[in-house]
Amino acid sequence: MEYKARFLGVPELFVDGVKASFPFLKARILALLLVEEGTMSRDRVCSLLWGDKSPEAGRRNLSNALSCVRGVLPLLSDSRGVLSLAPDVRIERDLDLLDRVGSLEWERLVPLFEPFMDLADIEEWPSFSDWLLPKREAYRALLADRLRQRFRRELTHGVSVRMEEAVRCCEKIAELEPYDEKIHGELVRLYIRLGRKVDAVRTARSFASRVEGELGQRSELLSSDLLLKRRTVPAPLMAFEAATAENPLERSGEILKMLDFFCSAGEEGRSSCGFVWGEEGIGKGAFVQEIVSRLSANGWNCCSVRFTQEERTRPMVPFVQMFRKRDQKLFSDDKNVFFTELACARVAELVYEEAASRPGEAPRLFALENIQWMDEASWMILEMFLWNHALPRHVLVSGYGEARSLFMARTSLENEPFAVCEIPLERFSPEQTERICRLLRPDRQWSREEVREVYDKTEGNPFFIRSLLCPPQEERSGQSLVPSKNPFASRIELLDPEERAFLEALAISPGPVSMLESAEALNLPPLRISELHDRVRIHGFLREKNEENGDVSYYFTHSKIREALLERMSESLRVALHRRNVEVLRGWNPALLYRNRPVFARLVLHSREAGLGEEELFWRLGELKLHFQAVHEVFPALSDADLARHIPKAEDYVWTRRALEETRQLIDRIVRRSGRSPATLRAERDWSILKGGYLWWSGDYEGARQILEEGLRMALRTEEDEAVAAAYGQLCYLAIQTDDGARLLPWARNLYRLALNRHLELWAGASLRFIAIGNILKGERTHVERLLQMSARVFEKLEETGPSYTVSLIAAEHFRGDLRLAQGDAAAALRHYECCVDMGEGLGLYPGLGLSFSKAAYCALLQDDLVGARAFLERMFKLEDLLYAERRNALQGGGFAFSLMALLDALGGDWEAGGRRFELAEGLVEEQRRPLWAGILDWAKSELLRRIPDVPEGFRRRYLGEGRRSYERRWAELRSRIGWHNS
Repeated sequence: MEYKARFLGVPELFVDGVKASFPFLKARILALLLVEEGTMSRDRVCSLLWGDKSPEAGRRNLSNALSCVRGVLPLLSDSRGVLSLAPDVRIERDLDLLDRVGSLEWERLVPLFEPFMDLADIEEWPSFSDWLLPKREAYRALLADRLRQRFRRELTHGVSVRMEEAVRCCEKIAELEPYDEKIHGELVRLYIRLGRKVDAVRTARSFASRVEGELGQRSELLSSDLLLKRRTVPAPLMAFEAATAENPLERSGEILKMLDFFCSAGEEGRSSCGFVWGEEGIGKGAFVQEIVSRLSANGWNCCSVRFTQEERTRPMVPFVQMFRKRDQKLFSDDKNVFFTELACARVAELVYEEAASRPGEAPRLFALENIQWMDEASWMILEMFLWNHALPRHVLVSGYGEARSLFMARTSLENEPFAVCEIPLERFSPEQTERICRLLRPDRQWSREEVREVYDKTEGNPFFIRSLLCPPQEERSGQSLVPSKNPFASRIELLDPEERAFLEALAISPGPVSMLESAEALNLPPLRISELHDRVRIHGFLREKNEENGDVSYYFTHSKIREALLERMSESLRVALHRRNVEVLRGWNPALLYRNRPVFARLVLHSREAGLGEEELFWRLGELKLHFQAVHEVFPALSDADLARHIPKAEDYVWTRRALEETRQLIDRIVRRSGRSPATLRAERDWSILKGGYLWWSGDYEGARQILEEGLRMALRTEEDEAVAAAYGQLCYLAIQTDDGARLLPWARNLYRLALNRHLELWAGASLRFIAIGNILKGERTHVERLLQMSARVFEKLEETGPSYTVSLIAAEHFRGDLRLAQGDAAAALRHYECCVDMGEGLGLYPGLGLSFSKAAYCALLQDDLVGARAFLERMFKLEDLLYAERRNALQGGGFAFSLMALLDALGGDWEAGGRRFELAEGLVEEQRRPLWAGILDWAKSELLRRIPDVPEGFRRRYLGEGRRSYERRWAELRSRIGWHNS
């Protein structure tokens, strides 16, 4: 005989395909109970089925039930009262299919989702429920586990058919696990991936309301950001999840938010208004179309009206076109009505009838695109539509962010009973742009530089990213990226001539342009410039920002707007505007102060575009000098208050090298064209001094000395005191960098004599400091303290008249520490270095503090204060990591500090870190070739061998191969050279 047992759903037993009949329910349950358990004692069966009876009644009922079951199933009973099925009986159970869930067709899977023994009567048996409920939970968990395995397998294929299968599995798992946020979140993401965004919103809202209503807990599933970013798939699926990452161009998070807003408002029967704000090409049209299509596919009745700049002067045309497309008549045939106020009222009436949601009907959505181009009549229609609250209305509005205030003011929406959701569409970040590049052009291997190039060309605007990565086929040239049309060009053509002239005057400059400057360039009063800005503001071309001096600056919202203006501009107009800007900026007579560096840069650009080569050279050299103040002078005088803010972040070595090369090329071009004039000779002299300063800073000491000496000879021939002083100053900085006291002293004394004779107070203070440093290097310390005091006094007097020389005063404190260190007084030197650090940190002047930190740590080590030395170095590295991402010796003490930290790591037993830092120190010593850094590296190695004679052999062989005597001998030679005889 063939037996089949059905446990899922209504429990039944089948014999040869025929349902077995039992005289009463408990007999049928007894049979299935024995099929499920295999063997059970009589007492256990009595307690489960007749627990509410007396023992005698229970045994009697069991005996009657067994007599019924024996007529269907062969039962065995032993002397101990144990009931069991005959061993040769084979019974097919539907529960056995649970292990084959992964291979079954969906038709056979459907019955498996029924609850275990789904009968209301048996749930009321008090004792039996103790056995039934755990069984139900166990088989439900088993089914859910098998479904998860099938779900993972279907998901990894990634094809659309298998994805649909994965969704069905996930839906069933969600039914089995109604309170599992993890699986519901995965289901919502699958809906999003398949484009079923409304289903995603409904599922998320249903789960959130169920958890909050039944469990009293708040779910974050409705937060689209968390929904899209959280990973809820197991580790084996991470690779697939990364491969199918959400495309930022789809704006899934923002679309989900808007869909949820409209769905919830539609269910609650309240009016709603959603806004999508953004610039041209940001994706507003695609966003609105996505919302309309998703809601239409889910039963909403949607219509949209799109306004354009070309039709702004044609009243109500978009509304009339909408009704004509729907074959609706605006008026009866016997009426001859023109576009008057009566016509506006009629159109508003029809719009209301078309867009208002009526009870019992599908909800309606009315979309208004590009409201910045609405005409006056359309505004009247919209106002009447919004102010009639007889029926709920759902409105979706898109436009430039500049139109938001106008919309809110004209419609008084904030005072109306509308639920509001506003979504500003932003440009994509560099990280999002990288993902878009890889998704749109998977055939290319994208490097970080290529992605950055795409971002720089598009500024994260979706339209330009698409046009750059996916141009028309005829515009593609191999792998080159050729951008296509510029959407701003057609919009600029529709402007008034005066508005275009205003924008063209701004487009000539690459950055923000002040209102006063644009007023001078156009010969218009500032009030007129402000009026022009107000007229073009609705186009989304410009934004404004307030300056510290009370002026207002205008800047373009996207560089493509400026490109479109320049493309349509004639060459003669472009040159004329550049020349006019040169006149305006030159008339401001910008002083050589760091706050004016942007002005110098703009003068360079305007002069170059206007063909004024000599002016371009003059302003380019001025810009370079300002850059050197903040970058390539070790202790600049803060003669400009803005300089203090720029010192920590101004170290752009690539720009310096490129600017010097371009300036040299410009000088050569002018000489070839016009010969050497006095102005050209002065430019060559200044360039040589700046080039020499750059070379010694970058480590090319020999090249720096040669070009600076040439610059000094040229300065002496021109007999300009400031140029001669600048050349001597850079030579002194070079000598300090190489610890060359023999050259430093004569150069410094020449500079001091020049400063005294020509009354150059700034260079007098600097030369006194240089002479003091030279005396320390030569070991002549008698007058060093006096010289440093005189130098500080000069700068203090200069400060009394206005400009700040704080950096120079801090430098004097540092060199007092050097004097004490040369005298062998490490404790006194440490106090000076600590004072120097405290002063610099208190004022935020960080770049010159690296050497002070390093020397303070060195003094602490000389006093066996390992903890204090490590604290100084860690403060230095933390500050350096904060300010500088790439240049590890940016705080002017890198080679010094790494040697000391390597010593501390090795003394602490961390040989791996010590070796790594010794390698860094050796690299910097080789790169910079500074004698002091090489000497400190030798001292650190000899000190390590002195303190720990039994250094590990591998470490000794790799980093300490020359031996202690060699390191000590080289350190002694260096100390003699720099005047540290007693240190």
